[in-house]
Amino acid sequence: MKRLLPLLLVLLWGQNILWAQKAMLLRTQYESYAIDNQTDSLLPDRKESREYYTFLRFNRRKDTLFVNQKDTPKDIAQKDAFSYFLTTKKIAADKLQLLIGDKNRTNTLLFHFENPNIIRVNRDSYILSDEYSHLLKKKIFKKRDIATILDFLDDQLGDYFIDTEVFMISTKDKYKKNLKMNGGTIINQADTTVYSTLYTAYDDKGLQMLGKVNTNEPQLPFSLDKKRKYIDADKLIFEIEGQTPKYNATYTQEMYFSGEKLITKGENTQYGLNITTFYTKTIEKIKNEKCGYIHTW
Repeated sequence: MKRLLPLLLVLLWGQNILWAQKAMLLRTQYESYAIDNQTDSLLPDRKESREYYTFLRFNRRKDTLFVNQKDTPKDIAQKDAFSYFLTTKKIAADKLQLLIGDKNRTNTLLFHFENPNIIRVNRDSYILSDEYSHLLKKKIFKKRDIATILDFLDDQLGDYFIDTEVFMISTKDKYKKNLKMNGGTIINQADTTVYSTLYTAYDDKGLQMLGKVNTNEPQLPFSLDKKRKYIDADKLIFEIEGQTPKYNATYTQEMYFSGEKLITKGENTQYGLNITTFYTKTIEKIKNEKCGYIHTW
């Protein structure tokens, strides 16, 4: 892959010059503070406040997405950069690669159907309803639609190298349609002998409730629970709790169906340091436009 990277970048550069594109400009605001759990005191050196901007730009076929991130909005949509890209490469009728990379390296996710209702992402596997399987076969394997891929991955159950901002441009189909995931298996990338089993259920609104529980190594506390707290016509709020051997995290995620905003509030306790960090992260769309003939390299 490293030898092919320069050729891939040339091809993507050509796409950027020639094709009209749908684009989205996002602002991320992050604030946090931390306390020492032993003394119950604030830690001044762990207080953080940051603002940065992300420019997302599709090619016309929506099988390539360019991502540019800057600390200020000045020139972010101009002609001179993308921080990294996501693009697709079809391997076979039922196999597709998602390439995530920059000028120096590329990570690869391999999607393929093991049987009509089990899709694999690298070594992770997900069991799908007939409707969900049919949609992914059409939108991912035939149309190579990255917005649908992002919608499928946005629970971030595996280690998939994708920033939260990028998911803002996903279709949100699984929250709007009767698309169900009925379980799966997630491999721990740090130790591939460890795996977690994914359990799913659905609430009275038909929304997926997730539970990821470590099974083959009970002494390692891996878990993830995701439950709906609130829903209306505009937004959906989840309560999420996750645990690993190194930390425990609890947070809420307020997601707008329009893709206009995502607000995450929570706390993260690091066991080794005995520190708890409290944070708020707001990602919001500040511009949505069509950009034609933008030269981006």
